[in-house]
Amino acid sequence: MPLNPPRESGRIALVPLLVFLIAACGYPPAAPPLSGQLIEDFAWEPGLQSSHWSDYTGRRENVTLKVTLFANVTVDGARSLVSSKLFVLNSLYRGIRSPYPGMFSNRLGCADEFKPRAVENAPFDYYLLSATERFTYGACAWDLIAYRSVLYFLHCEDSESLYQMELFVPVNESTVPYESLLKDARCKPMSQLLQVT
Repeated sequence: MPLNPPRESGRIALVPLLVFLIAACGYPPAAPPLSGQLIEDFAWEPGLQSSHWSDYTGRRENVTLKVTLFANVTVDGARSLVSSKLFVLNSLYRGIRSPYPGMFSNRLGCADEFKPRAVENAPFDYYLLSATERFTYGACAWDLIAYRSVLYFLHCEDSESLYQMELFVPVNESTVPYESLLKDARCKPMSQLLQVT
């Protein structure tokens, strides 16, 4: 009787090969495909991914930069996506009727100092916000706020990508030095995105 090798050995040999190929292709990329001093200064780790978006988180000392890359987004699609994001964001701060109206107030809302402030920028304005220790927006009291935040959008026409960048600095620090660095972030050329590293 001829001996046949077990079928399992072929599968076992493929696993290290697949691991090598995935690592060699750099998938998923550790840093977002952007260039600029701000991007280079952070230690990056990839987050969740789908066929249409990818998340990245960069950290440097006590500063965190979250980048979400939306793929296959035209200029009009970018405007629509940014508009939708801002609608949701602004709804967190919208005043509502009090469930228990009283003598002092019939409405509940956020003080103006906690609401997002738009800063003019082309093609998309960026926004200065406050955030909680879990990097969420909508807090309307100083005891809940741990970070100052900048919400910045960058559209790359060449690669049809939209980047949503959220920068978080401790509440006692200013975002001003980082705002100019966010404005300096640039899209990497398509030729660099297609290169295997």
